[in-house]
Formats: sequence, structure tokens, C-alpha cells
Amino acid sequence: MAFTQDLNIATSHCPHLKSIDALRELVMNAIDADTRYQPQLNASANTIKLSDQGPGLKPDSFIVGHTSGETKKAGRFGLGLKDAIAVLLRDKADIKIESSQGDYSFAVRSTSTTPSQTPTIHMTFKPPAQPGSGSVMQGTRISITWELSDGGQGKAQQLVGEVKSGGFLCWQGQTPVFTHNQVQVYKPPEASSKRKNRGTLYINSIAMKCDEPLRLSYNFLAPSQDQRNCLDRDHHITEFKLFRSQIAQAICAAGFPRTLIPKTATCEFAWLQVRTQHKLATAKSPSAAKRKSTQVTMVTKSPTTQCFSHRAAQPEPEADVPVELKAFCKSWKALEQVVSSDSTLHLQKFEKEFAAATRRMKERVEARMALIRHKQAHPDLQAQINDLMHSMKGVSSDFKSEVDSVSQFLKQNSGLSINQTFVGGSYGKATSVGSDSDVDMVLVINSAAVHLDSFAPWLERHLRFLKDVLHKSGYENVRTTRFAVKFKRNQVEFDLLPVPESLWKCKPKITDVPREKRDWLSVLCSQQQVDFVKKHKGDNTNVIRLLKHWVKKKTDWPIHSKPKSYVIELLVIYFSQSASSATDVEDLLLQFWRGVSDCSKLNVRLVEPVDIQSHDVGPLVVDPANPTNNVASSFLWEPFERYAKLYAGNLQLFVQHVMASSKW
Repeated sequence: MAFTQDLNIATSHCPHLKSIDALRELVMNAIDADTRYQPQLNASANTIKLSDQGPGLKPDSFIVGHTSGETKKAGRFGLGLKDAIAVLLRDKADIKIESSQGDYSFAVRSTSTTPSQTPTIHMTFKPPAQPGSGSVMQGTRISITWELSDGGQGKAQQLVGEVKSGGFLCWQGQTPVFTHNQVQVYKPPEASSKRKNRGTLYINSIAMKCDEPLRLSYNFLAPSQDQRNCLDRDHHITEFKLFRSQIAQAICAAGFPRTLIPKTATCEFAWLQVRTQHKLATAKSPSAAKRKSTQVTMVTKSPTTQCFSHRAAQPEPEADVPVELKAFCKSWKALEQVVSSDSTLHLQKFEKEFAAATRRMKERVEARMALIRHKQAHPDLQAQINDLMHSMKGVSSDFKSEVDSVSQFLKQNSGLSINQTFVGGSYGKATSVGSDSDVDMVLVINSAAVHLDSFAPWLERHLRFLKDVLHKSGYENVRTTRFAVKFKRNQVEFDLLPVPESLWKCKPKITDVPREKRDWLSVLCSQQQVDFVKKHKGDNTNVIRLLKHWVKKKTDWPIHSKPKSYVIELLVIYFSQSASSATDVEDLLLQFWRGVSDCSKLNVRLVEPVDIQSHDVGPLVVDPANPTNNVASSFLWEPFERYAKLYAGNLQLFVQHVMASSKW
């Protein structure tokens, strides 16, 4: 039965959108309808025709907020179709839709009961023909027509030309140069060759807005639910890190030549994971093996002597070998003589352990000798460092008052049953750099039992609710990210992280959680992270603040390259365990910068890792609160490593840079 329905949408809806935006939305819907087929888009002088092979447009598709919600679709907000209809009607277009589910037409008018009411869009629906009455169409056909008297001459062809020229792979005439794990790799058009980083990221052949500089283009054929959820209404990618791993895997699997990898760049070929994979591939090649064989001399007289003879072809001068290490090697040879010949397995096992112990002892002795030489060359450096240490300050009383005020406001005025507020991050660990720090505040909310599968929608609802509450209360710069609500109060930045009390009190075992859902539970580890740093940082709070101050005052970090505060805290704790004394800050800083200067060998295991993929590639810093998480993968290490190489050989330069920065 045919019917007419008021959509309660005025043509003034979305005034910032134009007809070209509306047509793009309709094309996206056509691609989403069935990604296996390319939609048909044609134009005459004043008419546009768009068709797809999908299941057909249903009447409930015109309900604001309704969406099919299928995993592989790019659209998920339930607004694009309605926005497009309003914009096209405002542009005086006539819209007809034929579908296997029925036919639709649209008009703008006021209701008869209230003539003075603002005119709204009304949809007339005609159900499909009965089976057997004729051929039944498949998919959806949309016709958009402008009157020639309204300036419609040539408008349709112009709009279709603009849509086809950019934003959709299906009309680009390109073929992928490589496909790996549902990711197609494309070479950008030659027309944009003057741009250094000109690639685009596509989802189901639809271009997304991406702030990350890319050299190639990538089309994700089967995006995950998390990847879809990080898209906003304007198709802007808010969490690019969800795509990084698959892009890196596609690049390495394609085996692109090293000539594509620039020495200094911020595109995907400069990512540490890509560079390291290329190094591994080069090391496994026959030519590399041949080069390596000329650099290593192996003595195979016996399993025991082989341990000491696996050295470079040009060994270190005898004078450079520490006396302590020589004595250690002599004791091993003496022990070898008393081991019976029939205990070969025991000897080989002990030999392996001894080799590792020898290497560690040599590193410790060499580091200690380097420290002595450094102190002799810079006798006043320790005093300068001590002065810096005494200038370190925590947060002010005003800063603390702001945190308390926000916590009290949320408990009393948010409209949520907040049982507890927990402050994490640098503020909770007492490692904040003065008042130049943001505040991570966990809101433990009393609600019905929330399970792992329902946590994501629960979080989205509460983020929207908190954003509205803060907007109405006059807070500044209120915005949402994937896991938090951000806002500012009196120059203090806050991150609110809501979590249901049921998950906060009964945290699931992290290894029982599927890998793709672990990011959603990172907030549950915040208390354990705070407790660990507080317990193990010892007297090194000001060392951590000094390094954080250096990071914050440097303003030239490339995108995604700024070192994370939590990583610095864990590195200081790790290197303090091997410092010559608890009070020798000079030794601790030297070890810190030397460790970072060769980050590919960085292996920080304050706890043993669990289920960390590719932890043998690149730096590893295991999160003590979540041993499945390598926190070193949260940023690009190349700029950090370059500075470390400077400071590892000249700690005086680091002190000068810190002293030259602005006051605390």
C-alpha cells in the first residue's frame, strides 16, 4: 500500500553541503550496497542516473540514524542519504528512486494542519509490483533532474565529471600493483607526481581523508569493525594506527626496492617496521650471506673454543679487552679441563650460558670505563645535572585544585552514577612536568553489568553523553576520541575515560581477549601502570621529569614521532637497574641515551612478554600492566634515535639543550 511520510527534515539542513557532496554520498551508498559490482553513473544535459546491484532501498532507510550496520560498509551513521536528499531538493532538483523494495518520490511542503510550519521534506512510497505481474528489477536506480530554466543545462554532466575524477577508485582506470591480506596497493596518478607524498587511503574503493603522509595508495577491501568505527561523518580517519600494521605488511610482502625508502621522510617507507623488515629481507638474501661470511671467522676445533672465536675478521686490539674479562675467560678454560669428556650435553648448555654472561660482563665493564672517561673529560657536568635536578617541580596547588574541582563536578552534575574517579597518567604517577601536563581521569560508572562484547557500544554512548554535558556546562574545546572525551578548564587539559564498574572490578584476563579487542580494554590497565611506576621509579622522579621536559620543549617532532611519557618512565626504570649507583644521574642518562641510540636492539622486559607479535623486530618495551602490549610500537623511533646518538657521545650537549629551553 502506498503512503506519504513526513521526514521532518528541512531543505536548510546541512547548509555547508553542495550538490557535489550530495552526489558523492549517493555514490558511496551505491558502492556500499554491493562492493562486488561497480555502480553505473551517467549524465545527460540535465539528468543524472545512478544504479547499483544491491538488495534495494528500503523505506526504513529514510529514518534518521538508521543504518544497515554491516561490517564491511563504509557508512554507519545513517545520515548520508537523508543529507543528500535535502541538499538536492534545496538545489531545485527532482529526485526519483526506483528499487526492488519499492519506488520513492519527494516533495517539500508544510503540513495541512499547521500551514505556518517550516516546510519539510515528504516522501511518497509505492510498494513493488506483485510477483508475476512483470519483470522484477534488481538493486536501486536513482534519477536526479534539474529544469533547464533553472540553470540545469550542463549541470548534471559537470557534477558527474567531478565525482568520477576523484574520490572513487572504480573510475580511476587503475589496477593494483600488489594485493596482500585484503589490501590493494596502487601507484598514485602521474598527475600528482610533483607532490612528495601523494597517496590516498581507500575503504572499499572510497577515498578517506587522512592526515598521514603516504607515498602510495591503499584500498582496504575488508575493513575491520574498529577501522570502520574510527571514521567520522566526514570520512576522516581519526585513528590511523589501526591501518598501519596492514599497510606495513603489504609493503614488505610486495618487496618494494630499497630505492623507494628515503633517508629522511615521514611517509610509510620511513616507518621503523618497514625499514626493519627490509633489513631482515636483505640479510636473508644470498648476496648478504656472502658478505657476512667474509666478515665472520668461525673456529671449529671444538664446541668450547668456538664460543671465543665467533668474532669479526678484524678483532679488537688486545689492549682494549678489559682485564676483568681476561680473568673470566681464563677461569672458564680451567673449568673446561675438569669437565669429563662424556658430559658433552652439559658442557654445551653451560657454554651457551657462559657466552651470554661473558657478553653482559663485557658490556658492563666497557660502559663503566666509558663513564670514567666521560667524567674525566667533563668534571663540571655532574654539578650542572644536580642543579637541573634541584629545579624540577611537580604540579602546583592550583593544578591540583582544578583536578579536584572537575572530579567533584562530574560526580554531582554529570547525571551519571560515578562511584569512583581515578587519576592516571603522569599526574597519577607524580612524574608530571610542572603544570605543563594533561590529566587522564578514569570515571568508574555504576551501570548494568557490561560484558566484553557490549563494551564498545556502551563506551560510545557514554562518550556522547559526557560531551553534551560538558558542552552545556561551558567547558572549552570539548571533543571526543575513540576512547575519551577531551576538554580544557583554566589551561588544564583533561581526558575523561569512562569504564563500567563491572569491568573495573572484575578485569578479564588479557590473554583471553581477542587481539583486535584489546585496545578497548587499555583503560583497565591504568591503575596497574600507575602502581608499577610509583613502586619502581625510586629516586629517579626528577630524571623522568627532565627527559619529559626535553621532549615537550622540542617542537619539531615529525608526525607520530614524539616519544610517549610512559615509554620514557619504563626506560628510566630499566636503565636505573644497571646504573653504577642510585645517585649517579650522569651514568643513568648515559645508559639511557646509549640504549635508545640503537633502538633496534632495545629489549626492555620488566616483565616477560605474552602473545606479542613480531617482538623480535624493532624496539621492545613490554608494558608491565599488560604484557601483551609492546608500548614501543606507539610512535616512530627514528627522530628519537637520531638525538640519542648525539647525546650518547656528548651528554654535555643534552644538558646545554635542556638549560637553553624555557624555564619551568
